[in-house]
Amino acid sequence: MAEWIFLDHYARTRPSKKLIEEMGRLQLQHWMELGEKKGAVKQELCEAIGAQDHSLYLSSGSSEGSFQVLFAHYADSIRESGRTHILTLETECSPIAKTIKTLEKFEVKGKALPVNAQGQLTRQALTEAVRPRSSMLSFSLAHPLTGVIQPAADLIEVCREHEIRVHLDIGSALGKFAFWTCLFDADFFTFDGALLHLPEGIGGITVKEGGLTPTLRKTLKEGSLAQVSGLLLGVQAAQEQIDHYAMEVARLRDIFEEKMSSLAATLFFQEVDRLANCSVIAFEGVHSEQLLFHLERKGVFATTGEGALAHVMKACGVRGSLAHAAVSFILSDETTEEEVLRTCAVIEEVLKEELAHVL
Repeated sequence: MAEWIFLDHYARTRPSKKLIEEMGRLQLQHWMELGEKKGAVKQELCEAIGAQDHSLYLSSGSSEGSFQVLFAHYADSIRESGRTHILTLETECSPIAKTIKTLEKFEVKGKALPVNAQGQLTRQALTEAVRPRSSMLSFSLAHPLTGVIQPAADLIEVCREHEIRVHLDIGSALGKFAFWTCLFDADFFTFDGALLHLPEGIGGITVKEGGLTPTLRKTLKEGSLAQVSGLLLGVQAAQEQIDHYAMEVARLRDIFEEKMSSLAATLFFQEVDRLANCSVIAFEGVHSEQLLFHLERKGVFATTGEGALAHVMKACGVRGSLAHAAVSFILSDETTEEEVLRTCAVIEEVLKEELAHVL
């Protein structure tokens, strides 16, 4: 069998040997934890993403980062103010959605706001949903499965008008398109090193100046110099790939979608700003799990985000059977044209040989 084709970069990317070796070198060289140097690297990392007025802390990834931010908001703000409503999007995947669900055990009221047919939360919808008890909006800048980019600046402006804090996860967006976090007046940013070709288990949380609450002060981790430096290297390497995503990865996605269209696939999110590496398709009558099963047998890996994609599609108004047929193909900067063409050939083969009876 030919080498696997991995188009499931929903939660992780292939770790970079170069980045891992550099992290190891730094760990050996600076094992004494030189605080001054670590502080300088943290500041450089904040500047690299445009968050100069933020302080950086380490997490084990997006799940822990989101939990830390939202739990601290509950402990230090909600319990004092009584503003118990945390807002998010109906399409939001884990870990934000799971954390809010957990906090509902502590009298927090999570409210998942409806999105339009293209998967975006509009300024008007957010304005209409705000209540006196609304205290935080937590969402992802770009959806990890659909690639849909939210109008974050507009949404945050609404939050500022109502004194609502903002947590913005930028993990899926880093390195995929050009943006500066300074354009988004968020209180917290989180991101995951596993999406930056780093090993799983390292991520970042940035806290706006003045936002370090007592709970966060006790629970946030400083991290080692090697971890912080590795995260910086990952961010810098990702940003160097922005043009590659805008030109080459987008070209490969277009090749893929043109071929899928010729096979009578339904293509989604064509008319909205989205990441260049994400393509969501469906074949009428073919359940996503059927398609994934046969593709994986032939060495091609795509994703439904452990079933989350069907929920996302329904939230966008896609009818049930088609929503459950949707599959996300998520390319990376390492994806080649040969892999895309092989994937197209495998899908065509599967449809003709394995799934012809359901089409």
